[in-house]
Amino acid sequence: KWGFSWTTVKTSTHTVEVQVSKVPSVFGIPLQVSDFSMLLSEDFVNSKMTPKCIRKGLKRRACRGAIMFGDMLTEKECIQMLNDLAKCDFPFQCAHGRPSVVPLALFI
Repeated sequence: KWGFSWTTVKTSTHTVEVQVSKVPSVFGIPLQVSDFSMLLSEDFVNSKMTPKCIRKGLKRRACRGAIMFGDMLTEKECIQMLNDLAKCDFPFQCAHGRPSVVPLALFI
């Protein structure tokens, strides 16, 4: 599930070994085997929520294509950006919680 493939091997009465054979990638960045451990601790098999490690990978990539301070925008792009921000639950911070808006009063 979620792109991981694994097999289990019972090595003793009280021990099961998990052999991970495939890990998914989020936007081209492969997750780590340690992320699989996180999944197991979340009981992701029975959950309908996106696993924390997948959300973490999405957040890592969320800001990469963002408009950065100093980027030149056309008036049309500015209007579109403001319209898009108006639709967001948290329009003044990125996925990591960093501020995404700077007061213009600082630059006057």
